[in-house]
Amino acid sequence: MDNLNRQYIDEVSINARTIWKIIFRNWLPILACILIFAAVGYGVSRSRRAISYSGTVNVVINMPYGPDQPDITKRSMASSLEALLQTPEYYKEENINLKSIKKSDLKDISINVKDEDNDRSLTHVLTIKYDNENRRKTNRMVKLIEKAAPTIAKNNLHMIESIDVAGHTIKTSVHSSTKKYTVAGAALGFVLSVGYILIQIFTNRCYRNSQQIEENLEIPVLGNIPTIDSKRR
Repeated sequence: MDNLNRQYIDEVSINARTIWKIIFRNWLPILACILIFAAVGYGVSRSRRAISYSGTVNVVINMPYGPDQPDITKRSMASSLEALLQTPEYYKEENINLKSIKKSDLKDISINVKDEDNDRSLTHVLTIKYDNENRRKTNRMVKLIEKAAPTIAKNNLHMIESIDVAGHTIKTSVHSSTKKYTVAGAALGFVLSVGYILIQIFTNRCYRNSQQIEENLEIPVLGNIPTIDSKRR
């Protein structure tokens, strides 16, 4: 009998409709598993929040007025100043100490200007940014930019008349992937619960109807006992 059962398990194929019915009947455990894993994913996201610090230094650049006024836009001015602040050699020329400041730190200095910003006025206000996950390094870089930007710009951008620092700010940002972790947890819960049900289906060695018994045991089925719903008694 055991050998016949094994032979049946090897030969029988369960169609998709049967699998879907079994999964649908177990929707409550599947839903519970999804909610549990989603809650776990949410908890993990809360413990893996990343904190970053964004330092900004505002500088005001005044252009000369008169026949020698240069025809330069705010965007080109920002690109020139950004390139100067990212180059260590210009700091050395001005005798500015770069102790504990790496070249890669200078490359993180940026000045963002919109593509459509073609302002040709006599005064440009530029915002120099530096972002980092270390608050101490962000403070150090902001102080360096405040000190270096006016000197480097004045001595290397000959088209400007003056440059002044208009203050700085340091903001703290908290980045959390709550949605990503929660959705991933819910998806994992669904896959595991459905996978467990499928394993139970394909490892079930029981006959499911009289036709399977007749085909595999080659004996006739004289009758069967129907399932009686207890609610109808």
